[in-house]
Amino acid sequence: MAPVVPVDRSAALHQPTAPPKFRHTRWFLIAFYALAVGLGVRSIRPSDPSAFDLVGPLLFAVCLGWWGIVDARRRRQPIPLLSRPWFFLAAGIVVPMYVVYSRGWRGVGWIVLNAALWFTLSSVVMYAGWLMIHGEAGWRALGL
Repeated sequence: MAPVVPVDRSAALHQPTAPPKFRHTRWFLIAFYALAVGLGVRSIRPSDPSAFDLVGPLLFAVCLGWWGIVDARRRRQPIPLLSRPWFFLAAGIVVPMYVVYSRGWRGVGWIVLNAALWFTLSSVVMYAGWLMIHGEAGWRALGL
C-alpha cells in the first residue's frame, strides 16, 4: 500500500489576483495613466516652460516600448534584439502595430479604448486644475 501524502490546500488560497504573465500590463497601465495625469497638470499653464516638455515624451516612449518588449517575451514570441530599439525610437507607431499584430482586431479595440481614456483623463485633470487656479473667473470663461 502506498503512503498517504498530505496535500496543502492553503496554498491555493494565496494565489495572486492576476496571472504573472499579465502583471506587466497592470504596471504599464498605471504608468500610462500617470503620464496622462502629468500631461494634464502640465497643460494647465501651457505657456510656462516645464521639464515635462522633454521628460514626458521620453517617459511615454520608454513606457510603451518596454511594455511591448516584455509583452512579446511573456507571450513567448520575443522581439529580435536588433528590432528592439525601434520599440523605443518609434514607440507611438511600432507598439500599436505590435498590439494589432499580436491580438488581431481585439488589439484595435484595446488601443482605441486606452487612447480615449488617456485623452479624457488628461483633459479632466487639465480643466480641473485650470478651474482651481482661476476660480469663479474660470467658470465664467467656460460659459458655465
